[in-house]
Amino acid sequence: MPWQFNPFITPQKEFGVKKVILFLVTSVIICFANLGQAKEKFYVPNDEDIAIVDNLYKEKNYAQAFPMYEKLAESGDKHSQYKLSIMYLLGLGTEKDFQTAYAWAKLSKSTKNEYFVEYFDKLDQKVEAEQREKIENKALDLYLEYNDLAVSERYLKHLKEDFPKCTGSRLRSVHACNKITVMCGGWIGSNGSLQYLSAEKECKEFVAKISPENLRAMKKAINTLEYKVKTLKMRRGIVTVKESE
Repeated sequence: MPWQFNPFITPQKEFGVKKVILFLVTSVIICFANLGQAKEKFYVPNDEDIAIVDNLYKEKNYAQAFPMYEKLAESGDKHSQYKLSIMYLLGLGTEKDFQTAYAWAKLSKSTKNEYFVEYFDKLDQKVEAEQREKIENKALDLYLEYNDLAVSERYLKHLKEDFPKCTGSRLRSVHACNKITVMCGGWIGSNGSLQYLSAEKECKEFVAKISPENLRAMKKAINTLEYKVKTLKMRRGIVTVKESE
């Protein structure tokens, strides 16, 4: 039976960066970080968000689905990269843009998912010769920003920056933070009334963050991501250019 494109088919979901790493990072970042800032700077794909956006897409609520797929796609989720490509291709929740659809499709097929590969091949056949270079350059720009290695390096950078400095080292003992005594909360009087100190929330978040359990989880995530980045770099290979004498 010949392959037929159906924009409502949902292939098995896949992640560019290993799912176990992403959810390991989520567990230590989302639970203990300052969420008010972390959500803007750092986002990890999760099953709940994917289920929500897939349902919005199924219900043809494209205006809400588009920005969610975009956020997930930029965070390394291959399923969302594929869906985002479809939305650009058909103009669902955004203007039609074949070049961007092609670029996201090419990025999504790196998992070797048969459906993603076949979908990209169909788009590739539609590229006109005079537009080939321009479209390939667009795809390259997107790849350099959102490929598995680039996403992993951003996760790793954020984790290292977020790691509590009281340990003295992000790779040595996690018990140094135990020497810190933290007192959270309190009440102050104002014109005969009591007011709750707003800093208590941030204080309790810090206490949770420097707990040995959380520090060990962050260390594990950092070590796992460092290994992932190293492996991806080795797979990519090294290209050297030697100047002629």
